[in-house]
Amino acid sequence: MDASSGSTTDLTRARRYYAGLGLGERVRASLDAATTGEDLAIEALAPIDQNHVGGAEQTRRLARASGLVPGSHVLDLGSALGGPTRHLTREFGWRVVGLDLSFAFCSVAQFLGTRLEPGPLPGFVCGSALQLPFPDGAFDGVWTQHAAMNMSPKDALFSELARVLRSGGRLLLHEVLRGSRQPIRLPVPWASTEDLNQLSGEEDLRTTWASTGLRVVEWNDTSGDALEWFRSQAGAPGSEIGNGVDLVFGESGPEKRHNVVRNLLERRIRVVEAVVEKESS
Repeated sequence: MDASSGSTTDLTRARRYYAGLGLGERVRASLDAATTGEDLAIEALAPIDQNHVGGAEQTRRLARASGLVPGSHVLDLGSALGGPTRHLTREFGWRVVGLDLSFAFCSVAQFLGTRLEPGPLPGFVCGSALQLPFPDGAFDGVWTQHAAMNMSPKDALFSELARVLRSGGRLLLHEVLRGSRQPIRLPVPWASTEDLNQLSGEEDLRTTWASTGLRVVEWNDTSGDALEWFRSQAGAPGSEIGNGVDLVFGESGPEKRHNVVRNLLERRIRVVEAVVEKESS
């Protein structure tokens, strides 16, 4: 997840929150305990590197709705441990680069690629979503799953995403939004305190997109699907390699995951997916 504390330059609090101290060691130990050192199929990493509601299947669902073709150049914004970045590269044939604010996340994302069966791998860049190190019109698509929830101001964020999209390019978003009841229950994976919680409401998001030359092509509220996915996860045996949220956040991981479900049930948050297109110039 990428993040901002509310300024385009002061990212100290957000970077500290996602510092992932000892994360590399925990991930290596988890893999070593569950595997025998052999190359892994990409699905084997999904429990730890697809850290979003719906897991790998949600990544596939949004990719199928994207309208993008093999060879498309795509930025994965807030790439975290790199699960979607690698899936989009290998399963859909896109040319993907992942960007995240956290040095630890970028390092672990690179490491996990070395544990996979041979195949194409994306690159990862550590940087800010509010000051992207890419030229205008560089990408056919910008992909983001559960990342804008930490970023503010939203007009600066989406102006920057529109800048790096080519004319007619697409923003592919799977995101948690503010629900009808507030405040949300904390802590959650994206925030332990209210200052890090930057959830948008739907109307605010649509207004911001319109002001930055982005128009909605497809919009789906997937909150019901999200709850069904959590129910299925609760009844499934645990992964031998662990859970990504727990590896990232340690002892607070289970409480944060539990609060996501409570917030969904109490309509304090929503989960949506959207395909948004940059207006042709």
